[in-house]
Amino acid sequence: MSNTNQRTQQYDVAIIGGGIIGASIAYLLSHRRRNGNRLRVVLIEKTDDFAGGATRANSGIVHGAYAASHTSLKGQLMARGNILWRSWAERLSVPYSKTGGLVLAFTKAQEAVLEALEHNGSANTLDAQCMAEVITPGQLHTLQNGLSETVRAALHAPDVAILSPYEACIALGQDAGRRGVTLMMNRKVVSMETAGPDNMILQLENSGNSTDKLPDQELQANIVINAAGYGAAAVAALAGEAPFIPRYRRGQYILFQRGSAKNLRHVVFQAPGPEGKGILVTPTTWGNLMIGPNAEAIDDPEDTSTTTEGLQEILRKAFLSVPDLPVGRMMRDFAGIRPGIEGGDFYIDHSSRNAGLIHLGGIDSPGLTSAPAIAEMVVDKVLKITGGEITELVMEPRRWPTGPVDLQPMQKVASDTNLDEDDSQRIVCRCEQVRKETIDAACRAAKDAGLILRGRDSLKRRTRAGMGACQGQFCTPRVESILQKQFNISPEEQVPGRKPSPEFREFLRQMETGQKDHHDKE
Repeated sequence: MSNTNQRTQQYDVAIIGGGIIGASIAYLLSHRRRNGNRLRVVLIEKTDDFAGGATRANSGIVHGAYAASHTSLKGQLMARGNILWRSWAERLSVPYSKTGGLVLAFTKAQEAVLEALEHNGSANTLDAQCMAEVITPGQLHTLQNGLSETVRAALHAPDVAILSPYEACIALGQDAGRRGVTLMMNRKVVSMETAGPDNMILQLENSGNSTDKLPDQELQANIVINAAGYGAAAVAALAGEAPFIPRYRRGQYILFQRGSAKNLRHVVFQAPGPEGKGILVTPTTWGNLMIGPNAEAIDDPEDTSTTTEGLQEILRKAFLSVPDLPVGRMMRDFAGIRPGIEGGDFYIDHSSRNAGLIHLGGIDSPGLTSAPAIAEMVVDKVLKITGGEITELVMEPRRWPTGPVDLQPMQKVASDTNLDEDDSQRIVCRCEQVRKETIDAACRAAKDAGLILRGRDSLKRRTRAGMGACQGQFCTPRVESILQKQFNISPEEQVPGRKPSPEFREFLRQMETGQKDHHDKE
């Protein structure tokens, strides 16, 4: 790995952005050799870890081929990405489940929408066994019980799957780091200058997301890939360009406790409209139930706040699909940004001024689904620019095994919470029953990639410590102690974890008050 203490470093490729797109590109490049030599690649991310932006907060759906127009770049890349995730997820050992999807129609007009989606899916699918088809209410309720009796028809899409987006992103990025990609976290590109036909100079500053006082830094790269998500337009502006016009939408979600999705076997959508795919009800790969997102046009792409009104809207619309949601098990809220652009399609192209600068804009839904195919497309562009004889290495899995396991009755494992703090079997997180050995393994994997984990959320996304019903009240001091020992970062210096918002607490209070008033009237 390159020495990041030097003032100026030279790279073949610089990737700006550590979300699912940037991490996928880095992963593929780390498996390519030019004339027998490894490409010098650096990934620059402004937050303290992978998946700090849109990747962290999305639905985690691998969409079916019906979901984007077969005439669009989105549709083409989504269909290819859906197939690639089947092997990528296995190779990376990340939670993935091919659940199938159901798109519900409640009106005659929505039935026509389903028919159009069926036609689009038949034109776009790359897997004949996964053709989407419109089914009757009787067929629907055979596939999935607990759905509304007011549904007039549904589209059954067998190729829909669920994926843990942040775990996939972390696995991709860390594997790339382990294979020689330089990882620069908490770094923000503040200027970009063309120094020649195959050389760009980037100036980096501390992004303000780290307690470290990182020095300003300069690096040079032959190729720069702008995969900055909702920051892509700002990065393009540094090069004096505006290849697309950004359009940001915020989507709010409600997450339920683990085990709440035990009766939901499919991802349940509503017929899409102008604002998107509607409110969905979905299981997560770990057995949580999740509902959302709504769609709110916003000007500030950093605004991931939630609102009581937005959460009420989500719950009200989710009830249309699943009338008997376990509202008593709602656990937390969050919001994510969809970085769309005017025109609605993906933008993936060379700069008009410099063929070595590649912009990726508008990578909103189905960006997660499309990520492997987008990476293939971008890496193909990179290799055409670099030239030479290109060889591809076998992509073997190199990540610690994780995945959902059944929680044990608490009385069986309660004593393990009191084991010595250095005991590998000590339960650090009581709600999710995460043991110290799991956290230690996550720390070793991060170090192997050249990463320093600076906050509880980094371990939370890797191990689930803090993702349970108490939202970290029990395990926070234990996790802070481990981070201090592993990375020499005191609790005061650690990046604080995200908690349920005050709006969510108000939302729950209103729900409880409404339920009490209802019972009192009875």
